[in-house]
Amino acid sequence: MHTMNGTQDERPNWGRLALGLALFIAYGSLLPFHYVPRSLESALAHFRSAPVQSVDLLAGTGWVANLLIYAALAFPVTAWAERARGKTKGTALAVLLAGAMAIAVEFAQIWFPPRTVSLNDLVAEFIGIGIGIVLWHGAGRKLTSLHMQLHVYAPSRARALFLLYVAAYIIASLMPFDFVLSPHELQAKLASGSDGLWLPASTCSSAVSCLSGFGAELLSTIPIGILLSVLIPGWRLTRVALLVGLALGVMIELMQVLLASASGNGISILTRTLGVVAGTVIVRSLTSARLQRIRPFIRPLVLGAALIYLGGALALQDLHDAELTAFGFSDGLEKLSWLPFYYHNYMTEANALRSLILTAMLYAPVGILLWAWRYGSGWPRASGRRALLVAMGLAALMEAGKLLLPGTQPDPANVLIAAIAGWLGYVLTRQFAILLANPPGARKLDELAPLPLVPPPTHD
Repeated sequence: MHTMNGTQDERPNWGRLALGLALFIAYGSLLPFHYVPRSLESALAHFRSAPVQSVDLLAGTGWVANLLIYAALAFPVTAWAERARGKTKGTALAVLLAGAMAIAVEFAQIWFPPRTVSLNDLVAEFIGIGIGIVLWHGAGRKLTSLHMQLHVYAPSRARALFLLYVAAYIIASLMPFDFVLSPHELQAKLASGSDGLWLPASTCSSAVSCLSGFGAELLSTIPIGILLSVLIPGWRLTRVALLVGLALGVMIELMQVLLASASGNGISILTRTLGVVAGTVIVRSLTSARLQRIRPFIRPLVLGAALIYLGGALALQDLHDAELTAFGFSDGLEKLSWLPFYYHNYMTEANALRSLILTAMLYAPVGILLWAWRYGSGWPRASGRRALLVAMGLAALMEAGKLLLPGTQPDPANVLIAAIAGWLGYVLTRQFAILLANPPGARKLDELAPLPLVPPPTHD
């Protein structure tokens, strides 16, 4: 989008985001699309008599999910409406549009069992709409400013990336926000033994899952240390990194004690802190001279890392014991539902979100490895689009492998999640590299030629 003077408008396109979220909500709310004919009069009578259900520790996750989904919808709707109609009229229009969406979806669910309608859902959705509108008026302009700062170089860009990444990291760590609702529920959760000062037994069901979980915590905090290295040069960096890592780890683990589907433990505090510190060590180690010396060895290192990654992915998916059985493969293929996110419909909100996040974390390294390969070899075909296709192909093979194992369920939605995760892994790695390769300043991206750390640009 371009402004009147011909410059590019770098503000987010809130209208497209709102439309995409609305379509996704409608799709997810009507899965698995088992349409049952019903007269309009009967549907209206059923809607008017919608029951009020009790909200307990388990059912509360669905209530909170509805609240969060419509808060996420109301935020861009308010941004778009305010830009089109002004603050007062825009807010009223946002309430009207998001509220109509909530009512229409709940009403449509009457024709699509096993979906049910309750006043709890509508109350949660309208509370979420209110929260989304308040969040826009309180933080919307700041978020827009941070988004625009992503188009300039350090320190403005680094500061924006740091704030956005930390916010996204905290949100992902606390999903699905199923906080215990009473002292009795908190006492029951503490008595269950899922939380502990060191390592609760329920945290690690197997060595693979335990190592992968803590490894993911460590790796996901490395970007925070990298950004701190840009923001805080000098002797203070190590001390600040330790404090930031400890504060982030303690805050998240304490909050997870209050979540019904999570567990707080001391090791996670250490892994998050180590991740932040490791990010600063990586930046200090990757000097231009050292990078040039190791560049000839990057491709072999990437190949070795790729083999380790594939082995770990197979172990996590339990595919290392798969046996090629044509009958089992074809039988499973016949029973497979190809509707995206069909199987998420039969999970609790907590398990569905956890599955989505873990799948994304599993395939994001594909993009990181492709960027490293491109840097080491100058491979002109490596790009965000290529990372998307490679991650999609790998996920398709992984899901097909599940057809060979009894008791496992392939999910076509994982292929879509993997594609987005692989693309994001590549794009974010490239953006971090650009940030580290260029000196501080407020120049635009297209005003700087790529420096040695950043491979020649391609059309991603």
